[in-house]
Amino acid sequence: MTGQHDRAVEAVLDAHRAGRDVGEWTAHVLASAAATLGSTGRLFANRPGSWEASLARQLVEGTVGEDDEHLAAYAPGGGHE
Repeated sequence: MTGQHDRAVEAVLDAHRAGRDVGEWTAHVLASAAATLGSTGRLFANRPGSWEASLARQLVEGTVGEDDEHLAAYAPGGGHE
């Protein structure tokens, strides 16, 4: 696997070890990434039609809204860190 993959796995394991709700944590991390990029669409632009992107997009949209109406809250300094 790549170093990028290994770092992501380690971040998930760190959240788990810290007693975090990994589902919620994952949703917030993806929402923060989308906010940094400017939209949920941009987050999944590299492969928008994949089944993986579709499921992950559902998670993000459940967090920030289908029209990104709550996206700003997940931007750096938005309060959901």
